[in-house]
Amino acid sequence: MAIYALGDLHGHYEIYEKVKAMLKPEDTVYFLGDAGDRGPESWKCIKAIYNDPQFIYIKGNHEDMLVKACEDYLEDGGMWDYHSYSLCRMNGGEETMMAWERDPDRELWLKRLKELPTWDSKEIHGKYYTFCHAGFTPWFREGTMECFVPTDRMLIWDREHYFDEWVDGEMDDDIVVVHGHTPIHYLSEDLRVDWESGAFWYCDGHKVCIDSGGFFSDEFILLNLDTLEDTVITLDKST
Repeated sequence: MAIYALGDLHGHYEIYEKVKAMLKPEDTVYFLGDAGDRGPESWKCIKAIYNDPQFIYIKGNHEDMLVKACEDYLEDGGMWDYHSYSLCRMNGGEETMMAWERDPDRELWLKRLKELPTWDSKEIHGKYYTFCHAGFTPWFREGTMECFVPTDRMLIWDREHYFDEWVDGEMDDDIVVVHGHTPIHYLSEDLRVDWESGAFWYCDGHKVCIDSGGFFSDEFILLNLDTLEDTVITLDKST
């Protein structure tokens, strides 16, 4: 059995299909959120990942924006709220909202997306891999050996933790944080670290970002947590 991480498909159902073709029946994929928006088949992608028993679906900021917009829609009697609708729309979510609105089971799907977990974890070869959308720094609480627990909003939205440097004795050495959210191209530039392709390991190997900005790069990263090898999957531009 292999454990994988994948994220930020942004409506590219083709990548989901390619990953499925690579999996063995006993394999598991931690999906790090942002299944929809920007791409051509957002609602189809969201539903496929949610319904797939091989995928563990973790909430991203695009799911969070969609939930807020759809909740406001129902609360306002079938009228889109200007603020929540506009935020979702300017981040590529207009088609996703329209697909949700047309879905006969839209209230059930809203409930499902709202209840998505913001993190999960798995022990692999003596390390505790923590999967979330935006990432965090595994600080110990001051004066204790208890790991700091970030809020749901931090796990979905935060970018400030990128600049934390590893400090022995102040961080939980057994935790590796696997996340997406920010395309590696931008993250590596902010950290002034060269990057060409594949997963981006930083913070002394205690964090790894696998968002390759597929919605503009046409490349998506599938990370094998058993071997720590990554596979770059590209969109078929002929379709």
